[in-house]
Amino acid sequence: MTPTAEVQTLRPSSTVCARDLLPEEQEPGRLRHWVREHLVRLELSGLSDDLTLITGELAANALRHGGAPAHVTMTVTRTADGGGVVRLEFTDSGPGFDLQRVQRAGACSFEEPVERCDGRGLLIVAALSTRWGYRRIRSGHVVWAELCLPAHPCGRP
Repeated sequence: MTPTAEVQTLRPSSTVCARDLLPEEQEPGRLRHWVREHLVRLELSGLSDDLTLITGELAANALRHGGAPAHVTMTVTRTADGGGVVRLEFTDSGPGFDLQRVQRAGACSFEEPVERCDGRGLLIVAALSTRWGYRRIRSGHVVWAELCLPAHPCGRP
């Protein structure tokens, strides 16, 4: 059984769900199911399609390129006006990734062999999320993506 945690923060407008990633091929699928369950419980199932696709891409990257241990955190922050954001953060001990490789993948044509155009997953994340990014930390790196809650569209800063 995968250890999971859910924490209600001091601010009642935030919910944090966290889970370790198991180094198994089936883990991205299990993680998509985990995200979908939490979104339904939080009455945010309208975000399910985009967020589960983002989840699958980031989980696959963390397991393929990152190092153990790997961890995912989903934070839902609601504002008083009904808006807010869902943020996914994937943390692993890998070295990070090459943004130039992602840019090269974006320039690939559909006629090129898939092997030459590796790296399209982050392009999907960029297309579906409101914002995304990464940062290096002492023990590896964090890749994150955010989606705005449907009640209040938030723009890219």
